[in-house]
Amino acid sequence: MKKTSWWVLWSLIILVLIVVGRFFAPTFAGNQSSNSNQVYLKWAYKTDGHVLSGPAVGLNGTIYDGSYDGYLYALNKYGNLEWKFYTGGPIFSSPIIEKSGTVYFGSGNGIFYALTQSGKLLWKVEINDPVDSTPAIGKNGTIYFTSNDGTLYAVSPNGILKWKYDLGKGPVRSSPVIYDKTIYIGSMEGDLYAINSDGKLKWSYVCKSPIYGSASIGDNGDLYFGTQDGYLYHLNAEGKLVWRFATGGVINEAPAYKSKTVYVSANINGFLPSSYIYALNSDGILKWYLRIDDTVSTTPNVNSDGRIYFGTQNGYLYCVEAGKVEWDFKMGSIVNSKPFVMGNTIFVGSLNNYIYAFQINS
Repeated sequence: MKKTSWWVLWSLIILVLIVVGRFFAPTFAGNQSSNSNQVYLKWAYKTDGHVLSGPAVGLNGTIYDGSYDGYLYALNKYGNLEWKFYTGGPIFSSPIIEKSGTVYFGSGNGIFYALTQSGKLLWKVEINDPVDSTPAIGKNGTIYFTSNDGTLYAVSPNGILKWKYDLGKGPVRSSPVIYDKTIYIGSMEGDLYAINSDGKLKWSYVCKSPIYGSASIGDNGDLYFGTQDGYLYHLNAEGKLVWRFATGGVINEAPAYKSKTVYVSANINGFLPSSYIYALNSDGILKWYLRIDDTVSTTPNVNSDGRIYFGTQNGYLYCVEAGKVEWDFKMGSIVNSKPFVMGNTIFVGSLNNYIYAFQINS
């Protein structure tokens, strides 16, 4: 066999081992932190499927999260099951909790649900295409969400469809965000839409590259979002470009905005993938960046103290501050679930079927 053929064969074998290793990592990880005095595992709850949706926490402290097994789980602060609700389809949609306690979420069975905080069905809306986006709630209680049919839906608090807006071809991977009665949503065709609360188009901005992550709202309604060709965009509330920043990678996740700083991850694909975390001032000037030898797979969560939490394809939960890794925790499998931080506790899911709670030592 020629040397070139051997090289190709060994490359394929190594690639397969990397992929298989990611999926067949240990099913549970104990305290495997690179700096164990800063974080420790409080509890872990095992579901019967991958946990890809990000958890949400209600005003009563209940933790809600969905699983690939088709159940939405409600856990108490000790990690014990309060109830679970079966949908019949995998749940990628992160739930959102209304101030009265109503739980809204979508399922891969093509149905959008509203549940009481005790897990009883209030109503459901059948879409007939998977609902994978995280919903958003307007000031008047209207719920907005997207589906794989490429449509933005607006539903009243009692479950009546108010209107829907066609966002073009293909599924919508971006979740809606709301500012001052305007709904913002990106499309796979590379357009960012601003839609009035009555379902009429306000404006759209053409990027010519798919928008996977949601937009993040800055000061005065300014918008920050990323595209597959690696650009971070900053638009004003009228849809005019303020600046854009070339990351040199692929932006799959939503940026995060906090205290006049925008944070975004960009993945560098290849045989040995890596990622960069960028922090920019609101004027587009780079503050710092961090390279890690892993692929960032979640939207970063920026806490009030400026620490950034995110998950990776190699199964790590990271904490970064001012461009330096504070700690990382090996969770055992891919982390696609956006971390939820409440006080000194981090809630996050993993592809090893667990929902975790971590204690942060200040």
